[in-house]
Amino acid sequence: MTKFDTVPTVASRSFKVNDDGICGRPKYQPKFNVSDNRITGGEEAIPHSHPWIAFLSLTHGRKFVCGGVVLQSHEKNVTSYVLTAAHCVKNINLANLIVQAGSHDLTYNTERGKQVVTVSRIIISDLYMTNYDHDYAVLVLSSPLKFTDYVIPACLSQELENFPLGSKCLIAGWGGIDGGIYKPVIRKSGRNVKSISSRYLVLPKTLMQAVITIIDDNNCSNAFFASYDSAINLCAADAMGVIGINNYDSGGPLVCLKDGLWSLHGMGVSRAFFDSTQPSASNNSEQIKDGNLECGLPKYQPIYEFSENRVTAGVEAIPHSHPWLVFITSKIKDDKCGGAILPSRERNSSSFILTAAHCIFYLRKEEIMVTAGMHDQSLNNEIGRQSADVKRRVINITYKKNKGYDYGILILLQPLKFNDYVKPICICKEREHLMPGTKCLIAGWGAIDGGAYKPIIKNNTITRRQTVFPTVLMQTVLAVYSNAYCANASFFSMGYDSVINLCAGDDLGEKGVNNADSGMPLVCLSEGLWTMYGIARGRSAFFPKQLSLFIQIASITRFINFYTGYLMQGKTVSYL
Repeated sequence: MTKFDTVPTVASRSFKVNDDGICGRPKYQPKFNVSDNRITGGEEAIPHSHPWIAFLSLTHGRKFVCGGVVLQSHEKNVTSYVLTAAHCVKNINLANLIVQAGSHDLTYNTERGKQVVTVSRIIISDLYMTNYDHDYAVLVLSSPLKFTDYVIPACLSQELENFPLGSKCLIAGWGGIDGGIYKPVIRKSGRNVKSISSRYLVLPKTLMQAVITIIDDNNCSNAFFASYDSAINLCAADAMGVIGINNYDSGGPLVCLKDGLWSLHGMGVSRAFFDSTQPSASNNSEQIKDGNLECGLPKYQPIYEFSENRVTAGVEAIPHSHPWLVFITSKIKDDKCGGAILPSRERNSSSFILTAAHCIFYLRKEEIMVTAGMHDQSLNNEIGRQSADVKRRVINITYKKNKGYDYGILILLQPLKFNDYVKPICICKEREHLMPGTKCLIAGWGAIDGGAYKPIIKNNTITRRQTVFPTVLMQTVLAVYSNAYCANASFFSMGYDSVINLCAGDDLGEKGVNNADSGMPLVCLSEGLWTMYGIARGRSAFFPKQLSLFIQIASITRFINFYTGYLMQGKTVSYL
């Protein structure tokens, strides 16, 4: 999570507020894609699409200081004012400070549109010395910046104007794109933090930008502890904890579209170390201690696109972006299913796989093979792949009487070792149910055509079309439906029990599980971690939407905990 100062009442008589016919109108419009499928840490901005952003540097020594924002003023077609963070300039010799506007590529000294000016005065908020939350200052320039295609101000938001929660806004800057305060290495002893060490800071040459979502004050307060004041601060994040400000981004703008104009609604101050939307530093995780790897955090993030414009039956997954998946096969039959690697008390490994009971009910343990770390089935020597035999099958005792309770656990003869290709999935809390409309991911090597997908139905009989299987892992996004909707008796021939089931799909009936996808996990982002909420059981045949049926994990957490020792305390694994 990233903390910003809301644009405070720093607009005195020198400043002109709101639309002046110039502000917020870049000649080169910024990229503004609200999809969550974004380049890690942001992407290069279209040159000069953020003409209100300034670059603060020193004439000697450490060159780059912070970002800043070109402000509106009563001066005609010029301004002498730049807003920045107070902590950026509080200890700087005025004579050494330079403000640069109209830049994109910092390696070009003669870049077109660049203006460089010195500073005549620094005005730091009177409240800053007694309350560091009031972290803002105004630079009065020695000579004004002229408004051009490359330099214009952002519009100022009105006093007490708050953007709605969930609003998508833009941040931009030349700050670190890796290392720094992004995903630091945190060492713990129990719940106590022993040390925080930053990884090597990587700075870009060009202006970077990202889309970020405004978060509610309660979550922000938890993330920043005592250093968050809702009267002066706001915070924003992305679901994966990837997007946010970093070293040298302080003072940069948070701009949001309002009435077609880019308006300044915040100024970068800091980023949370322990916020759950920066998952590697999550305060919900004890798994960082002693080098243990964390559940729900793939090295290669999955594609997570909400758009309905997707390839029929899903798209190929980014290799190893679902490291919790396993492929369950029979050594003597053609049986195929999926499963999910569970967290456990074992250190940096797990011997437990959750799957559907019907996948293993008729198989002897000796004939079952579990493969993890796989993407392309056609490659025999694929890097990261692990295989394991089964020591024990555990099928819940209710399954024999009620096939709706379709879940079981495989205990492996050799544990799977955690690495970049094999990791466990986080488990949701007991009775933690998904809201209807929640978007989640399903992945597997099941059929991409034929099978359970779009059968031919005549006179209440079903004829299956030829089944087509992929060689690579496929995935798609499904929306969760309400229990009232899923319980329609005509949807699922195997029945629907809201105590143990949930269902998901898409409006066109194209997305869902198919033959050989049973046992695969339905995973959703929760507090920045990929978390399992269901395991695939089947799919509706007669209903046009062809909804997919899942066992609800929130109803079976005690069963999982009994065998794995995984304690249901949020997303925490306790090693006993």
